[in-house]
Amino acid sequence: MFPNLKMLNISDSKLKLVRKVDLEEFKNLKIFSLPNNKIEFVPGNLFDNLKDLEFVSFYENKVKYIEPNLL
Repeated sequence: MFPNLKMLNISDSKLKLVRKVDLEEFKNLKIFSLPNNKIEFVPGNLFDNLKDLEFVSFYENKVKYIEPNLL
């Protein structure tokens, strides 16, 4: 759908979960930012398909656990 998207910012959306499958369409993503949501858990395989990713932010979330091997 958006194969050339370089930056994705989803802020203040009350988002609770983000999964690897949610990011499959964004293979060229360089910046991924999710500020001010309600994310508590970050799966270790979340960024497996994002080889160009340079910056990630979970600022102002409620992250309690990040699985090993995230980056």
